[in-house]
Amino acid sequence: MGIFFGPSAKITPGEFERELRRALRKQGFSDVDLDEVTKVFQGDLKEGGGGYGISKSEFKERMKWLRNNKSKHRLDTKELGQLEVEMLKLF
Repeated sequence: MGIFFGPSAKITPGEFERELRRALRKQGFSDVDLDEVTKVFQGDLKEGGGGYGISKSEFKERMKWLRNNKSKHRLDTKELGQLEVEMLKLF
């Protein structure tokens, strides 16, 4: 989140690590759950060319994938809702 200019267009790797992981841990996410979330957004966080970070459209795509592929990760419906709420706070 931009301190001086309002919300940013992307969630930066620093915000993801400091703010999102802390907020999700308070919601009861385990280390394994947090690692699962990180895996899903890893490519967006590390993309090159100055475009690193998670854009709102990338966020929506990843959330759609998570909801449509529940057998490929360990997050339940409640956790997906919590993840969505906490990430939206950072935009």
